[in-house]
Amino acid sequence: METPGSLEVSWNRGSGGPLAMVSREPVLQENGTYSATSILRVCVEEWQAGEEFTCTVKHPDIPSAIVKSIHKIHAVSPRNPSVYIFPPHAEELALRESATITCLASGFRPRAVLVTWTQQDRPVPQEAYTNIGPVREAGKEERYFIYSKLNVLASEWGRGDTYACVVGHEGLPMTFIHRSVDKASGKPTAVNVSVILSDTDVTCY
Repeated sequence: METPGSLEVSWNRGSGGPLAMVSREPVLQENGTYSATSILRVCVEEWQAGEEFTCTVKHPDIPSAIVKSIHKIHAVSPRNPSVYIFPPHAEELALRESATITCLASGFRPRAVLVTWTQQDRPVPQEAYTNIGPVREAGKEERYFIYSKLNVLASEWGRGDTYACVVGHEGLPMTFIHRSVDKASGKPTAVNVSVILSDTDVTCY
């Protein structure tokens, strides 16, 4: 948007029930324009059932309202991801500046996946890690992979903090899988987290 004023974002749902939405303040981009995000939180059961959710955007810069709808597509049978976590490389640690921990989730379908991180069992802010993907794997069968890269201070890694990659996907028995690594172990460990996804974010840009 050239200007953030007079922006209107609204949501509605197929069932006509109540909605829980959060609209963030417009953000100035490097090219001088503005972007805005509106997030709608819905229950997993509603999303899995295929209910449709619609976002409507109105702004003076566009001649008519933009309307986009989304719903879960039940086109393929789910396949759970294999998840691997990798500690920082020794050469990087030798510089004593930063440490990079990477996480790979592969072989899953459908494409929708959630990857987040924890440090000492506390959530890591989004700006501390970068997700690359999901990307379709080579081959005829529909499968996807995603990389996540977490940057931490070398001193935090050196003192023995535990870092965990948390992957959420509908193909997993417990919805989430948790892989962790720390300096002391030197090896990744796997724990299935017995939690159920309580809500799903649907984002309109």
